[in-house]
Amino acid sequence: MRGGFPIRPDDIGKAKGIAITSMEEQVQIQLKQIYEQVDTLARQAKEIRTRAEISYKIYQCEMKFIPTPGHVYHLYEDRKGRPMLSMISPEELGPLARKHLATVRQLHDHTWEIVEAAEDFTPASE
Repeated sequence: MRGGFPIRPDDIGKAKGIAITSMEEQVQIQLKQIYEQVDTLARQAKEIRTRAEISYKIYQCEMKFIPTPGHVYHLYEDRKGRPMLSMISPEELGPLARKHLATVRQLHDHTWEIVEAAEDFTPASE
């Protein structure tokens, strides 16, 4: 061999071992990043689904006003168990209180964001 170092079989085995260890570390780092991205996407998908479900429930309500995007409203259940949207907060409603389900805000895409929900409130569409 001219101008180089002789490569022994032991050196090749060590080099392969180091390469495999490095490769495994990189694979684990990249897989962790992908799993984190998948978790983020799954969380975002769940948030969008929840917004759609609450929106369906709200649009089932009889409304005596036109909601304005960006404003906060209150979702109640009337005495017959039907959803009811109001501009009046539970604190302002006083003794006429209905079951408060959630405080919501209409977004500019006309879906609804839950600002605060009652503990037992589930937005699943009917």
